[in-house]
Parts: sequence; C-alpha cells; structure tokens
Amino acid sequence: MNKIWSVLLLTGALFSSCSTELDINADWEEKTIVYSIINRNQTEHFIRIHKAFLDPAKGALAVAPIKDSLYFQQADVIIEQIKNNAVVATFNCSRLDTNAIVPGPFAYPDQTLYRFYTPAGMDSSCIYRLKITTPGGNIITSEISPIGGYQSRNAEQTIFPPNTATFQQFQGLNWSSQAPFRVAFRAPRNAKSYNLLIRVIYNEWPTAGNIADSVVKTVDWKYINQKLFTNVNTNESVEDRIYGRDLFGFMRSAIPVDPSVSRRMRGVAFFLSFADESLTNFLTLNTSSQSATDIRPEYTNINNGLGIYGTIYSLPEKSSIPANNPYQAFSYRSTAGGVGTDSLRARYPELNFIP
Repeated sequence: MNKIWSVLLLTGALFSSCSTELDINADWEEKTIVYSIINRNQTEHFIRIHKAFLDPAKGALAVAPIKDSLYFQQADVIIEQIKNNAVVATFNCSRLDTNAIVPGPFAYPDQTLYRFYTPAGMDSSCIYRLKITTPGGNIITSEISPIGGYQSRNAEQTIFPPNTATFQQFQGLNWSSQAPFRVAFRAPRNAKSYNLLIRVIYNEWPTAGNIADSVVKTVDWKYINQKLFTNVNTNESVEDRIYGRDLFGFMRSAIPVDPSVSRRMRGVAFFLSFADESLTNFLTLNTSSQSATDIRPEYTNINNGLGIYGTIYSLPEKSSIPANNPYQAFSYRSTAGGVGTDSLRARYPELNFIP
C-alpha cells in the first residue's frame, strides 16, 4: 500500500509539472487531479483532490507548497452506489485537513483530503461513482466496482498451502522438501492483477542467552508482483508454486549475518492483494520509467480530470500478525519442526538457525 501511495504522490507532482499536452500555463484554466484507491477491506476511505494549473509567473514546484494554490476552498464530493442502473445509496464526502501525508513537494504539513465511510461494506456487484463539483462549476467523475471477496473464511483457507489438509489438521510446512508448495485460488470479481507476499517469521536471541528471551522478527518476500489475470470476471483459476530452496535463498539475502545471535524459524504468513483493471493500467503505464523527467501520464480513468480512482482487495482480511500473538494470525503457517529447516541450516550455517 505504501508503494501505491508513493507512486501516486510522485505522479501527482509530475502531472502538475511535466505534461506539455495539458498547456497548464493557459489563462488559469482549471485542471483537477484526483487520487483515490478504495480498499474493500476497510470502511473508511480517502480521496485526494487538488488543482493543476500554474501561476504564469511561477513554476509548478513554486506553487505546489502553497496550500491555497493547490487545493480548492471547498469542493462538493459524493459517492453514488449504483445497482441495476439505479442509485441505491449516496455517501457524502467531508473535507479533512490533515498532516498524515508524508512531506514532499506539496503543501505541508496542512494537506486536504476528502473522506467517506461504508460501515456496511462495499458490494462488488455495484458501481461506486465518484462525482466532484468544483467551486468553478466543473464536474469530474469516475467509476469503480469493488473487487469481490470470498464468501467465508473456510473458503478463504483453501487458497493458502497446504491445500490438501484442513486448517485444524495442519502440522506444519517442511520447507526442506524438494517438492513445491502450491498457492491455488480463483481470481476474485473485478480483479485484473495480484501480488503474493510471503512473510518469514523467526525468533532471535543472544547466543549466550536463552530462547525464552527471544524477540520475534520478520522479513517480507515479494514473491509475485503485479501478475496479470488473463481476463476480468472469468473466475480464472490460478496456481503458483513455491520451493523451499528459493525461500531459504531469499532469507540469506534478507537476514544479516550476526554471530552473536541464534535464530529459529517459526513459519510464514501468506498475503494476497488484488488490483482492479484501472489501477493495474495506471501502475503499468505511468511508472515504467525510472527517470522522473521521462514520465508522461499515459493513463487516467478520471473524466474531465487526471489521476486514478481504483480499488484494491487483500487476503487475509483480518490483521496479519496480531501484536499479542504472531502465531495465531489466520494466514500463518508454522514450519514443521527441525526437519522443516534442515536444508536452511545446511546451506546457510552462517545465519545461525537451530532446529
């Protein structure tokens, strides 16, 4: 999620300063930039709306830190929930002045967002239409359909390994096995791409001390990044295979060698995240260049404006690793005792993992 917001903030600066197609130095012609990534897992949602025209005597970066130059004094922002071509609910978005966004080229610390709530959740069979009316009378619109989830946690459990045993029967993963583990699932409704993150969880304590004094540490392996489904809404079946030798290789690259500590691998947690087609296109087309001066906006789904109004969804829906007990999280899968890591200890003894 942090990556997505970083991309959006960077792209926002570029929309305001680099595009020659917009002729933003015209006589104060109003352009509206919108960023909103709606997470179906949450009930509180945020929309960033700001202007993208220049003072003819100043550059974009000179204007960006000035709050009154960047934000509308007050825009009318609503979300219409549409089902079968009829508006079934309307959500009013309230203005929120905040300093929650990280410092950057835009006005800081006082920044402006718009916020709305969906306490009853979001229906993936509906359209959620964003409608913005600026003080100048311009109307900006966009639409999303939230990514659909799974009907029950029992169904959700089947997407994480092992796929051949129920959660209650699970005895641990043997990562030293030569055979791969399968992550198999079906694409949720309205999803176009997905990521798979594997979080390795281990204990660490001073070698001269006791394991009872250990601390829990984690490293995240971005195993799949923005992999596309063939089509949208086809109930596509997907399977990815994970080999223990690859996991151990990642651990060697991510965990520092420290002779003063001992370690024990507890297990891994699996996280799937999905993006809709609009957000997938935005990230694919607008972030291909490594040089900020080379990036030109190539995709937007904002009518009468620029930016992105997209949706994401993640599994598991509950907190990934509760602070009080990291081994009770729904996505967590323990390692099968000493045999599960014998290959890790043989390949990378310098990491000081014990059975």
